[in-house]
Amino acid sequence: MLGARTPTHALRHAVTEVQPDIIGLSVTVKPPPYRARELIDGYAEACHPLPWIVGGSAAASVADLVLSRGGAIASGTPDHVREMVERMVASVTQAHH
Repeated sequence: MLGARTPTHALRHAVTEVQPDIIGLSVTVKPPPYRARELIDGYAEACHPLPWIVGGSAAASVADLVLSRGGAIASGTPDHVREMVERMVASVTQAHH
């Protein structure tokens, strides 16, 4: 787990070192539009080629950007989000075999 306001280069380093199956990000404060695009572009590049999902109280404010960059939005019931994550992890697992 990385802390709040993790720079994209730190995320990229963590992804390389840990090699997770999926990356979960949280947005709790709505960023200004110019910053939102910069952040989402950076995080999308840092996560590539792994699946990534964004949740948090302000995730809806960046949903269009996240979806356009290949990410997913954690929305709906906790069971729905769990199922989304399980499908995403399964797709990575299948790709590795």
